[in-house]
Amino acid sequence: TMTLLQTNAALNSGNSGGPLISDRGQVVGINVAKYMSDWNRDSVEGLGFAIPSAQLERIVNDLLKWGEVQPEPRLGVQVVTDAQGLLVKIVDPDTAAQRAGVREGDYIIAAQGQPIENTQDLFRVRRTLYVGDTLTLTLRRGEETVEAALELDEAVE
Repeated sequence: TMTLLQTNAALNSGNSGGPLISDRGQVVGINVAKYMSDWNRDSVEGLGFAIPSAQLERIVNDLLKWGEVQPEPRLGVQVVTDAQGLLVKIVDPDTAAQRAGVREGDYIIAAQGQPIENTQDLFRVRRTLYVGDTLTLTLRRGEETVEAALELDEAVE
């Protein structure tokens, strides 16, 4: 699964890897793919996709520091955003979350002390961490607040 920005900027052969620039001159992503079709003799153009800059920062820093991209850490939870916040729907077996005592039905209210309201907030914190780091989650479990320290391991495809 990839998080991509969809754009209608013209992407032509040879410019994948180029910057996607906002109307203010800011690089907001790197162009990586375009959709095209000649189905039914109607040509589809102008539908492109870019990796968001926020995700690229980690990749670039990894390349500069280690010469390669470091593996993504996994938490071991499947979450959904509902009216009360970020709900843990599933805790995967034999993962950092299970070992730290995270339970299905918990609400993640903070990660590393930063408030969490949705999956994007959680991904933003996770992008700052590496395999072997400890992630502290603050959870709402019923009427009580609990802390869980996750020793992050590598995401397995």
